[in-house]
Formats: sequence, structure tokens, C-alpha cells
Amino acid sequence: MQKFKDYHPVVNFIYILIALILSMCAINPYTAGLSLSLALVYGGYLYRGKFFKGMAVLAIPILVSSLLIIPLFSHNGVTALFYINDLPVTLEMIFFDGVTACMVLGVIAWFYVASSMIDTEKFLYLFGRILPTVALVLSMALRMLPLFVKRYKEVGDAQKGLGRDPKDMSLWARSRLAVKKLSIVVSWSLENSMNTTISMESRGYGLKKRTSAHLFKFGRSDGRMGLILAVLGAYPLVVGLGGGFQVQYFPEIHVKLEGERQLLALILMGFFFLVPMIVDVIAEEKERRAS
Repeated sequence: MQKFKDYHPVVNFIYILIALILSMCAINPYTAGLSLSLALVYGGYLYRGKFFKGMAVLAIPILVSSLLIIPLFSHNGVTALFYINDLPVTLEMIFFDGVTACMVLGVIAWFYVASSMIDTEKFLYLFGRILPTVALVLSMALRMLPLFVKRYKEVGDAQKGLGRDPKDMSLWARSRLAVKKLSIVVSWSLENSMNTTISMESRGYGLKKRTSAHLFKFGRSDGRMGLILAVLGAYPLVVGLGGGFQVQYFPEIHVKLEGERQLLALILMGFFFLVPMIVDVIAEEKERRAS
């Protein structure tokens, strides 16, 4: 059995698109918590500790600004926790900002997960004919960050080989060396980007009559997986985009599930988010048994 990333690019893209829409359809503590928690579970399954370290670096400033800074300047709500210069810091504002932060972190986590499913080749396959220039720029941008980090380390190793080890330098010398390394990497990356663009243009990329070879074929397994995603994601999408997950925060907080409609949508949403992990676990178990 194939892993979820091995399915057709259209299936992967549909999953990520629906996951992002469900995560952003409303500032709701239930949907935000469900999206963030399951994205963290799947991201941890894919990347282990590296994923949580990356998320922690992003989460700290987002949570600090949402829970500690914004409530000091925005005072909506009627439940005052304490006062600063006669201005209230309200429970409603802190709760609203906390839910918003969870929603933002959930979206970031799903983008992180998407990088394991949709690589540059899949991205060009999906958008190369529709938006060739945009597809090329975005695919290069997605590749740029890891390549930039790799080249920065290579330049640092080269500088150490020349006897310029930051450990043996003063703070001012280390700062100058860091700026020099950054300048070298930026120039290297820009030159490589220009070469890539010229190379793609010389091969006729973006021309209407140009054909491109790819190994992606939409098979029966892709159709079945697409049907499963459609069944699990359709109802939560209808409920979310129809305003079924809207929550009142001001002047007072009213958070509750109104009937079976929202509860069923949340259950289906949870199963939808878990589909890739279930598929990967089953595939790995079959591989283990086969070996």
C-alpha cells in the first residue's frame, strides 16, 4: 500500500486545500484546537523532534504577542481581569487572541506538513500550464530556504578552512564575518536563480504549445482516496463556510455546539485530518510485515 505522499498530486493538493480552508473558516476554539492538535500529531509523526523545534520557534513570539501584548492595547469585552492605567485587560480579548493564535499556528503546521506531500515537481505539474511564471517562482521560493541554509553552512565551512573560525574572533569580527557569509550566499543564490530562469526559458517553459513529461498517472487508488476525502471533507466545508462554526466573543463569550450539526462536522473534520497519518501507518505496517 502506498503512502499518502505517493498519491497523485491532485489528491495531495485537494487534501491540503481543504485542510487549510477548514482551519481558517472560523475563529472557533473547537476547530482551531482540532486543526492544530492533529497537525502537530501528523507533523511529529513525519519529522519527529525537528518539527516541534521549528514550531516552538514560531509559537513563542505568536503566543507572546497574542496573549501578553495585544490585550494591553485592545480592551473589548466586559470581564475585566485587572487594570493598567485605568484601562481593563479583559478575559474576552485574551481568549479571542489565544484562539486566533491557535488558528494561525495550525495553518503554519499544515503548510509544514504540505512540504512533505507536494514537492517542486508536483507543484510544477499542478500549476505549470495554468500559471507557468507563478509556478516557477513559487517552486524556486519553496526550494530557496533549505538551499539557502545549506549554502550558508558550506560558506561557513569554507571560511573555517581559511582560518576564520568564529570561536576565535571577537564579537565585532564575528558580526563582520556573518555579514560577509550572508552576502556571499545571497549573491550565489541570485546567480543560481538567474541561471535557472534562463535555462527554463531556453527549454521553452511557459509556451502554450509546449508539452512536458511527467510520471503522474491518476489511477483507481487515487480515485478512491479522492472520494474518501470528498466524503469526509464536504460536510465540514458546508457547515464552516455557511457560518456554522461562528462564535461570539464580544461583549461576552458564548462558545457552544448548537445541536448535532456542528458535532457531526467536527467528527468528520477530525477523521479528515487523520487520513494521511492512517494511510502512512498502514503502509509502514505492511512494509514491516513484508520484510
